[in-house]
Amino acid sequence: NEDDVFSGAFMVNAPLIEDELAIRITGEGSLGQSYVDILPTVPAGFDPEDERFGRIRGKLLYEPRQMPGLSLLFSVDHVENEQPTQGLVNDVDNIRIDNTNPFALVSSYEDVTQTVYQAKSTYEINDRLTWVSRVAYLDNELLFRDTEDVLDFGFPFVLGATGFDKSQIEAETYLQFGEYGIMRRGVVGVIHNTEHEDGFNTGTLEFSADGRIANTGIYGEVEISADELVEGLTFVAGGRLEIDDRFRRTQAPLGNPVGDIDLQATEFLPKLGVRYEPTENTAVGYTYSRGFRAGGLDVDLTAPIFQLPLSTSAFGPEFIDQHEIYARGSFLDGRLNLSAAGFYYVWDDAQVEGAAQFLGGAVSLIGNVPEAVGFGAEFAAVFAVSPQLSITGSLGLLDTEITDPGADLAEFDGAALPRAPEVTVSAGIAWTPIEDLIAKFDVRHIGSTVSALGQPEMSSYTVADVSLGHRFAAGSTEFQVQGFVKNLLDERYETFKELSQIGLLSAVGRPRTFGVALTARW
Repeated sequence: NEDDVFSGAFMVNAPLIEDELAIRITGEGSLGQSYVDILPTVPAGFDPEDERFGRIRGKLLYEPRQMPGLSLLFSVDHVENEQPTQGLVNDVDNIRIDNTNPFALVSSYEDVTQTVYQAKSTYEINDRLTWVSRVAYLDNELLFRDTEDVLDFGFPFVLGATGFDKSQIEAETYLQFGEYGIMRRGVVGVIHNTEHEDGFNTGTLEFSADGRIANTGIYGEVEISADELVEGLTFVAGGRLEIDDRFRRTQAPLGNPVGDIDLQATEFLPKLGVRYEPTENTAVGYTYSRGFRAGGLDVDLTAPIFQLPLSTSAFGPEFIDQHEIYARGSFLDGRLNLSAAGFYYVWDDAQVEGAAQFLGGAVSLIGNVPEAVGFGAEFAAVFAVSPQLSITGSLGLLDTEITDPGADLAEFDGAALPRAPEVTVSAGIAWTPIEDLIAKFDVRHIGSTVSALGQPEMSSYTVADVSLGHRFAAGSTEFQVQGFVKNLLDERYETFKELSQIGLLSAVGRPRTFGVALTARW
C-alpha cells in the first residue's frame, strides 16, 4: 500500500493492593491515509483521506478479602475514529483515478466517538452456585461531516452533514448452576436493553429520524445427565422468552412525516439437544433452536438525487429454525483437534437485502421473503505437527435457496440468498525454525456471491497474508519485531457491488499492504 499508516499500542497491569485490587489500562492508535482516493473537500483543517483511530480501555478488579467469592469488575472503553467512508468505484483494478461519475469515489468524512461503561459483579455462593450481575451504558455519536460540496444532478444537491446519536443501557443478571444430582450444569437469567437514537441531515436530504427499542429476554438452559441409560449421554433443554418493543420515525423535509413503524412482539424461542461423549476427548450431538430477529425501517436516502421524495419501507420480523449435528475430538495426546458440523436452516419471513427497492431504483434495501432455506457443513482442524510447526484449516460449504419469494418477487424463486458464498476456505501455518523466530502464512478463499437480490455477482477471491517475527531481550525489557505483508498477491476483490441508475458501483478490499510492528514488554 503506497499510503503510510502508523500505529501503536500499550498495556499496563498493576496491583494496587496485593491479591485484592488491580488495574489494567490498554491503548491503541493509528494515523494514516485511506487506500481509496476521495474527491470531496471538507471544512478547513481536514484532509478527506486522513484516517485517525484511538482507543483506550481501563479495568479495575476488586476482590475483597473480607468477602471470599465476591469479584467486582469496573471498566470503561473509549474509542475515537475519524476516516472517510469507503469510496465506491467504477473500476476495481484502478482505485486511484478521478471519476466522472458523481458518486464514484465520493465519500463523506466520518467521526465516530463511543464510550462504554460497565460494572460486573460475580459471587460464588458455593461450589455449585454462582450469581452474576452486570450493567452497561453505551454512548455513540456518528457524524458524517459536511463536505461543502454542491453536486450537479440537473439541480444543486448539497450533501450537508448527517449525524446519529445513540444511547443504550443494558442490565443482566443470571444464576449459574454446577453439577448437582443428574444436572451437569445450568443457567437461568434475565436481560433488559433500552436504546434511543436520533438522526439528522442538514443538506438537501434534510431529514430527521428517531427511534427507541425496549427488549427483555428471560432465558434458561439445563444439561441433564442420562448416564443411567447410556454412559456419556446428556440431554440439553432451554429457551428464551423475548419481549420486544421498537419504534422508528422519519421526517423530511421541514418536519413532514415520511414513515414510521411501531412493532411489538412476544416470542418463545426453544432450544433442545442431545450430546454423546464416548470418551473424555470426543463428542457427537444434535441441537435444535429457534431464532428471532425484530423488524425495522429502511430509508431511501438517494431518492432526492432522482428528484423523488424521501421514502421509507418497513420490514417485519424474521424467524429461523436451526438443526445442527456435530462431532469433535482431540487426538494424538491433544496435538490434533478436529471438528465437523452439518446444519439445516428454515427462515420464515426472511429479511433479505434487495427484497425491497424504492421508486428511484438506486438502492436495494431490506424486505421480507416468505420462506428461504439453507444447508451446509463446516470442518475445522488444528494440528501441532511438532513444537515448532502447527497447521490450521477450515472449510465451509453452504447452499441457500428462496423457496417462497412471494408474488411481488416471483422472479427470485430458487435464487440464492445474498452474501452467502457456497465455499469458504482458510488455512494457516505457524513455524518456528529456530528459537524466538516465528513465521506465519495465512490464506483465505471466499466464493462468489451477490450484495443483494438481482445484483451482479461479486467474483470469488483469495487473499494471502505472511509475517515474520523475532523476539529478543535487552536488559529487563522483552521486544518483538514483526514484518508483515497483507494481501500478498495484491488481489483486487469486491466487498460490495450494485448496478443502479448512476452506474455500476463497487467497494474494494484493501490492496497489498506492507508493515513493520515493534512490541516491547517490561
